[in-house]
Order: sequence, then structure tokens, then C-alpha cells
Amino acid sequence: MSVGTLYLVSTPIGNLDDITLRALQVLEAAPLVAAEDTRHTLKLLTHFGLRRPLVSLHAHNEERQLESILERLKQHDIALVSDAGTPALSDPGVRLVSAAVARGFAVVPIPGPSAPLAALVASGLPTNQFTFLGFLPRKRGELERVLGDAGEARRTFVFFESPHRLTKTLAIMAATLGPRAMVVAREITKTHEEFVRGTPAALLAHFEQRPPRGELTVVVAGSDWKPVNGAGSNG
Repeated sequence: MSVGTLYLVSTPIGNLDDITLRALQVLEAAPLVAAEDTRHTLKLLTHFGLRRPLVSLHAHNEERQLESILERLKQHDIALVSDAGTPALSDPGVRLVSAAVARGFAVVPIPGPSAPLAALVASGLPTNQFTFLGFLPRKRGELERVLGDAGEARRTFVFFESPHRLTKTLAIMAATLGPRAMVVAREITKTHEEFVRGTPAALLAHFEQRPPRGELTVVVAGSDWKPVNGAGSNG
């Protein structure tokens, strides 16, 4: 029996031109594409003139779909994609990748767009060491603990936040981290891409006056970083 390969295919986070030639080649050849939202992925494939069978794999059905997809992997290759960016990074697919590795299938990453890395390298903050926190906890106590722990470390840290929760998070950061340099990256690679730099207090005031919209990635300096020639801080 032939054994397939699980390809982890990164897709654009906004600008469709960011897809790689290798990603298109893998998607064109894959007998099956496992997608977080098949409707979203169908639009992407259609844009590039590709017609591939799709199967749904998202946060609410991953456990249920796992065995079925692994059985198909015994027969042929499968490409795994999320709605945007690198699959299995704060997105569905972690269980599938772990199970595929445990059962001896080849797992091949197809690198490409990644919102955390794009925000980090454009932030002007240190990139040699960083911590990715993904999506922060919703409960205030847990949120305060996570931000407090991350803020004590010397490493830059990166996380995702939703527009309606950003000001709450910034208020906690202003109280616990003080005048720390940070950046809110909004709508990366899209038409309204924006990098807003400052301290938690300054950014809180900014976004209280201008409520944010779209996808947000936040980058925060480590505990001992000092701005170079004033970089990374507007307030």
C-alpha cells in the first residue's frame, strides 16, 4: 500500500500575490486539500484556476475527521491549508500533524506567509529571540497572568488580538508593563495595512479614539529593551 505525504501549505494572509510558486504546484498536484473553511479555500483555488477535491478540517471537527483523513493519507498525498497563513499555527491541524508523524507519514512544510513573523520583522523590535503567545485568554485573571509573565521576560513577544478586545488588553498592559515599546500591526499585506507604534498607554488612547478593524497582530518589546534613537515608542 502506498503511503502519502502530508503537505502543510502556507496561503496568503491578505495579498493573493504572496502565494509561492511551490504552494501552487503542491495544491495543483494534491489529490485532496484539507481546508479550515472549504468555501474560503475554494475561492483561493478558483482565483488561481485550480480545481481540487476539498475536505473540511476545522477546530470543531478535527478530532472527528482525524481517522478519516489519516486513512486517505494511506492512499495519496494531502495538502493541509488554513484560511490564511501557515496551517497549524494557532489554527486547526495540530492534531492531524501529530498523528501523521506518530504513524510514520512524511510531513512536509511549504513555507510562506505568516502574520506573526511579518509583524515581528517590521516592528523594529528585537527579533533574535521571541515568544509567540497565539490568542490570549479571555478571562481577565488569566489574561493578566499571561501578560505579566511575558512582560517579565527579556524576549520580544507576539500575540493575536481581536478588534473588540484590543483596548481591554492595552489597558491591562498599561497597568502591568508600564511604558513598554510595542506595535499593533493591522491588516498585514492588505489595502489598509497599518503599523501603530507606541507604549500601551499611548496606543490605548489612540485606539479609543480610532476603534480598530480587521486582523491584528501585536508585538511587544522585552523587559530590558531600550529604543534606538527613539525607535519603537511614540508616547
